[in-house]
Amino acid sequence: MSPVKNLVLKYDALNEENSFTDGDTITGTFSFTLTEKTEIKSICVRVSGLMHVYSIKNGFLSTQERDYFDIQEILVGKESSDDTIIYPTNISSTIIFLPETVLPCGNHVYEFNLLIPEGSFPASFKGIGGKIIFKLEAKLVGSKGIQHTLTKELSFVSKAIPNPQSLMLQQVESTSKQIGFLSRRDVHMEVTIDKGAYSPGETVMIVANINNSSSYQVTPRFCFEKTEVYYCKYNERSDRDIMVKLHGSTVKARTQTKVKCAMPLPPEMVQTIQNCSLIQVEYYVKVYLDISFDGKLKIVFPVIIYPPSLGCIPLPDDTAHTPPVGAVEGPSNSDVSLRAALLPPLPSAPSSTPHFDVYPTLPAYNSLPSALMKTDFLSQSDEAPPAYSVLFSFLC
Repeated sequence: MSPVKNLVLKYDALNEENSFTDGDTITGTFSFTLTEKTEIKSICVRVSGLMHVYSIKNGFLSTQERDYFDIQEILVGKESSDDTIIYPTNISSTIIFLPETVLPCGNHVYEFNLLIPEGSFPASFKGIGGKIIFKLEAKLVGSKGIQHTLTKELSFVSKAIPNPQSLMLQQVESTSKQIGFLSRRDVHMEVTIDKGAYSPGETVMIVANINNSSSYQVTPRFCFEKTEVYYCKYNERSDRDIMVKLHGSTVKARTQTKVKCAMPLPPEMVQTIQNCSLIQVEYYVKVYLDISFDGKLKIVFPVIIYPPSLGCIPLPDDTAHTPPVGAVEGPSNSDVSLRAALLPPLPSAPSSTPHFDVYPTLPAYNSLPSALMKTDFLSQSDEAPPAYSVLFSFLC
């Protein structure tokens, strides 16, 4: 029976979300109890990051892995030919060498200090086709085959966000389509969302300006979608999940309308992953305009999802004192959080039932075309009658 009892691995949390990012230092303790005097060969604590993807094709399983970093600290023991420490990446490790020792019975507590290297590492993730995990591990090796290992998974967030300043601005897109039989009319839609980056639980504010010049009714629909893509040895696998789906009121024919939508995001979402060669996680805000008997219009906004506990990202020099419209200017030192420096104040929480506002304006066309209303057929002599497509355009 092993004389090692009550093994406990603890680490200090740096924030409320209990997450870490590159450049953070992990501090904690590894403790255990010995029931008798024991010869200890080594006690080692390490933090590592690993990506693993897999796919099944034609009955064969393919896997692919990548190590991001492996940082170790040896608390007791020394290197020997029997216990060779292997570093899977070229990132240097911090090692403290101590001589072999015989530990007396009783309680033993060892402190450790591990620095996560700087780098563009993706966030923690687990999906149907792969995972990205970061873990803290403590290993005790003693004489007579004594060996104990404790492992804890860490929540890792990535600071690799491209163009954060532009993501805090409004995003605008537009599209149009001609529909009809005898006379083709335009259906135009311009959509604005308040920004291009959100935290879980925030609300996407959408405004859709719809100009329906046709004789068909149209209906706006809104959805928030997550896409996961896995690449494994020339095999590609994708998974799509519609996380939020809403719809607005029907827009009548020949009207110009503004539709507002407050889309609440789920409180639990994985961070966007774009800096990984084998796994990608992306989010989209999609706005559709369903046209009766004539298909649909679609506008797609790629958006970034980031955690509230994201590490400090300094602003560029040219924008350090000029935050985007609506943003809150942060402190002048370099330790400026992304939320304080870039994000506008959060909107109030939406009601349980999504709210849609419709503001109709004057009709784009009268109930009858002007050419038909102003034409006196009996008094006409030399003037050619109007074309049928003009007279009966209200039927198109």
